[in-house]
Amino acid sequence: MNPFQLSGLSSSKFLKYGRTSTSYQITKLVEDIRLYLATEKGTLFGRPDYGTEIYKYLFEPTIESTGEAIRQEVVSALKRSYPELALDRVDIKFIPNGINVNIYYSVNQNGLSQLLDFDILRERESYDAIHK
Repeated sequence: MNPFQLSGLSSSKFLKYGRTSTSYQITKLVEDIRLYLATEKGTLFGRPDYGTEIYKYLFEPTIESTGEAIRQEVVSALKRSYPELALDRVDIKFIPNGINVNIYYSVNQNGLSQLLDFDILRERESYDAIHK
């Protein structure tokens, strides 16, 4: 999967004097990544490889090895499906009623580090509400 083709990074929004804006494209990319992380692997019809398996860790003990397993799942999934995304680091925090994932990344085009904050339980509840 190429994020520049599937995520809105393939088209630019033209502004005055021929300049382009990537803010819409980055916003679209973040939405795509959120959806990708929130989708359980194997649930999308015709795309058995789409999504992650991070939800299986929701009820695991909140210990360092669980956090490392979540980190590895997120990193490998994003590298597999968004190879143009440069991951700076992925931090896992266990919070009451959930797991918070902070993804620091940059898009090769601009090199600026961005933060994507993803709360596994909250995203799951939002995903379930939309798809019921």
